[in-house]
Amino acid sequence: MGQYYKPIILNEKNEPVKAWHALHYGNGLKLMEHSWIDNNFVAVVEHELLNNPQRLVWAGDYADEEPDGETLFTKVENHPSIYDDNAPHFDIEMLHNTYIVNHTKKEFYKRPEYQEDVWTINPLPLLTSEGNGQGGGDYFSEVCEELVGTWARDTIELTYEKPTEDYTEIHPRFKE
Repeated sequence: MGQYYKPIILNEKNEPVKAWHALHYGNGLKLMEHSWIDNNFVAVVEHELLNNPQRLVWAGDYADEEPDGETLFTKVENHPSIYDDNAPHFDIEMLHNTYIVNHTKKEFYKRPEYQEDVWTINPLPLLTSEGNGQGGGDYFSEVCEELVGTWARDTIELTYEKPTEDYTEIHPRFKE
């Protein structure tokens, strides 16, 4: 069966404080149905992180349960007021020429650019995913698979400034 995902912002106690629902943006819920550069749904999450570092996880409904026995996905489902599906209108091009920065791991990458007639995977959902590999629609490839989920729950920011030398540049080029 297919696994569904929701991007979720967490507070310092790992409690969901904001989330988005792919269907509200005309996208599929499976990870690889919406993880593409300049996809409107992922762009809303990127816009939320623009100069605004926050703890992010792309939580799957098959991911491990929290200590209280619920998954993050279920917690959001049980508290629909957490959804932030009234995103401001913005031009996706404002996200171009940016860097995605992981302040927890002190890593970053240059956000890939959209190329016409080329399906480029957006690394952000894959890097921050929890539960990948447990359902249909997940990322199944040997290309960069060791990076999937390594940024889950870390403090992430989208910025126009390239990070300082204290940060390591990574090159996540996922391919199906």
